[in-house]
Amino acid sequence: MEAVLLRSKNVSATEFYYNIIQQALKERYDLIYDGFEESALPAKKEILIVCGSCTQMLRIWKKGYRKIVTWYQGTLPEESYMRNHSWLRKKVLSCIEKFALEHSVGNIVVSEAMIDHYENTYKLKLNNTYVMPCYNVEFQKECIISKNPESRVFVYAGGLSKWQCIDQMLRLYKRIEDRVEGRTKLLFFTPEIEKAKQLVADNGILNCEVSCVHYSELAEKMKQAKFGFALREDTVVNRVATPTKLANYVASGIIPVYSECVHDFYKQSSSNPYQIAIHDVNNITDDEVDRIIKLLDKTIDGEILQASMHTYFDKYYNTEWHINNLAEMLGKQI
Repeated sequence: MEAVLLRSKNVSATEFYYNIIQQALKERYDLIYDGFEESALPAKKEILIVCGSCTQMLRIWKKGYRKIVTWYQGTLPEESYMRNHSWLRKKVLSCIEKFALEHSVGNIVVSEAMIDHYENTYKLKLNNTYVMPCYNVEFQKECIISKNPESRVFVYAGGLSKWQCIDQMLRLYKRIEDRVEGRTKLLFFTPEIEKAKQLVADNGILNCEVSCVHYSELAEKMKQAKFGFALREDTVVNRVATPTKLANYVASGIIPVYSECVHDFYKQSSSNPYQIAIHDVNNITDDEVDRIIKLLDKTIDGEILQASMHTYFDKYYNTEWHINNLAEMLGKQI
């Protein structure tokens, strides 16, 4: 049977994920088109199509195609409301999202929490649904083993949007820096360099390097870091999310300092001693700061660290495992 993969155009954020879907499709189908344009769809309506949003699914459905698998990269109605504050837009997108969930022959979601959200919100029972977290990196064993076990470097990589909790992150780092009398460094990788420098200055941070790094070079640049920040407020959008920066951190042996509201990653991290889960990003406790400083002062053997971080890649971020299991799900449509 023939299949088509329609990608979204935010290539840097989605290419790795789409490539896994591509390989899974090739295991069971003749992949006749892999690209961005819906105009390339073949005349045959019985073909399997995998697309990357509920809105794209609806456009394809309107053209008469019925064998559609939809990848839900986030909760679109809630994300839209965060940006636009329009209840009407949220309502319309909720209707589209529900339609896609009900009429797609298969669904790909990024977390178990997303399944719970959809089933509770729309009173659905989702079948033939595959869970694969967002990630764009493979495990860096040699990088971890060769890390400086006494590193005192923190890192943040990403944009400066309010939902990334930059203010809370910088305030937390300042508390750490003050506690250890400046014996730390923050690597701040962002495309918004001048704005980031001003935020660093406004928070009175002493030792910070701000720069812009392409995602393909990020792993190399982050090698020296011991901790990585990924803080979020407790919202629906964040509860169902699987931030790619968390995968980048653990792949490089960086201890994540993240919000426990990111449910699936928090669940995956339950037995890992090298992670710091923050309960409430707007009320970070002294005890949570103490836990960070305790690990900061600890010399961590590279072999022990890589063994601990590799547990994320046994299945959760395991590309071959996802290709095989996603191929099995997609194959049910033959």
